[in-house]
Amino acid sequence: MHSTCSPLFQVLVRTTPVRKLPPSALAVKMARDTVVSRLKAWGLGAVVDTAILITSELVTNAVRVGGPVALRLAVVMDGGRRVLRLEVTDHGPGMSPTAIRCCLPDGDSCSGRGLPLINALAERWGNEQRAGAHQVWVHLAI
Repeated sequence: MHSTCSPLFQVLVRTTPVRKLPPSALAVKMARDTVVSRLKAWGLGAVVDTAILITSELVTNAVRVGGPVALRLAVVMDGGRRVLRLEVTDHGPGMSPTAIRCCLPDGDSCSGRGLPLINALAERWGNEQRAGAHQVWVHLAI
């Protein structure tokens, strides 16, 4: 389910500092390593594989935009349920929700499947412009 706004009533349960990543392919590995270590430390091993896949897709997209990339993980309350929140921030222009929903690739395309995949795996996700940056956030049930 896609949403363009973050939940209004979130109570932060756990969070990591923002992890700054280089605008290179190395960022994807660094992000995956951060996700694995943090989720295991938080006892959330059951969502590691899904979180790694989503993080890889989002960080890859952010690196393609160029410029600095940032990753943040948090456990938050969303609608009375604990969820894992993944945030990837870049300095690209972002996409409108309509464009995101309409970007399904044709059968011969080598790319363009990441956001539909995220849509299928996430409980909720969205994107926002924040202080000159573009952030995509994803909530996973835990």
